Amino acid sequence: MDASAERSRTSNSSAPVSFASLGYDAFGEAGGRAVSLTFIILMITTMVSQVAKGDALLASVPMASAFAAVRCGVLAASVSTFARLASANMVSLINGGLTIGFIGAVSTLFAAGWPLADWSRLARADWSLAFPAAPTLLQLHVYCEVVPVVCSCLSYARARVRRVIVVGSLALLAIQLFWSSLGIALVAPSLGGGALRADPVASLMLAHGYVGAATAATAATAVLTTILGTARALHIFSLDATRASKTTGAPSSSASAGAGGRAGGGGLPSLLLYAATIAIPTTIATTAGSTAAYFGAIDLAGAYPVALLWGLVPPLMAMRRRRTMGASRSPGLMALATLSAAFVAANLAGDLAWLLPGLRGGRARWQ
Repeated sequence: MDASAERSRTSNSSAPVSFASLGYDAFGEAGGRAVSLTFIILMITTMVSQVAKGDALLASVPMASAFAAVRCGVLAASVSTFARLASANMVSLINGGLTIGFIGAVSTLFAAGWPLADWSRLARADWSLAFPAAPTLLQLHVYCEVVPVVCSCLSYARARVRRVIVVGSLALLAIQLFWSSLGIALVAPSLGGGALRADPVASLMLAHGYVGAATAATAATAVLTTILGTARALHIFSLDATRASKTTGAPSSSASAGAGGRAGGGGLPSLLLYAATIAIPTTIATTAGSTAAYFGAIDLAGAYPVALLWGLVPPLMAMRRRRTMGASRSPGLMALATLSAAFVAANLAGDLAWLLPGLRGGRARWQ
């Protein structure tokens, strides 16, 4: 938050900044490019997963039974165009409405599914699969992409920003825990063990009554709000990154103004970068199977870019800032950075072992 506030103040603009300029400020040109590349990979994997899931949802609608390329293209193009051309207030209004719809659908799903759940399945579940699923769970932290926007909306008031982030994070954690528990309790495990191999969303959408309808509404609102938020973050990033690449991190109020208040902006380089980061994941989601694209993308995102951007980079930025201010070292920041680096290294070692001949396990980690 302090880095976002400093960048916004020096640029003489109230527009939110992205990890492009924050990376340049903290680590110089080479480090800034590395942070920007990691952010792009995260946004692409997020878009792949959500467009693929959106395609699967649209495929079940009789009026949308066109080819996958058409469904994915229309979904990605319509939402991303709105995210770039609409004002920040309009995007926030629509995203807020989708979030309210998501909360309502989740509440209905919990109320309808609670009496039908077999909670003894939690005791019989194969919890040894929890650690391999850690990257998928960590992918929820992709929503940290909106932290600079939250800081800007709240005028960088430390107490208010911290309160909003804590409350929002706890709410998301509670929803994730309840949803995971309810999914295990409602969907029967595979034969021969306590592992849940089927996608609980796909299984529950086939249910009759409120459970099926609420599951479909939950999935639809979650997909739409995630695509919209990701596209808006990419819009801000494209403006910020093209400005930083021209000025080696120097601030420019004219370019960043388009990210915060008015629609569009940024010129041709920003538009091309934005279009590429939308077209690439849409193409991947179209050519890959929806299940493989969805779970593979969120697993990859959680294993590497999420862990790096939200686990390793922030404490490194904070430690660098503390050093420039003459403050003492923080053991907590060092521990978080070390843990994040170890997590990424463990994922990399496991993936390399899976790829080596003779060690390959026959299925991807998320399976």
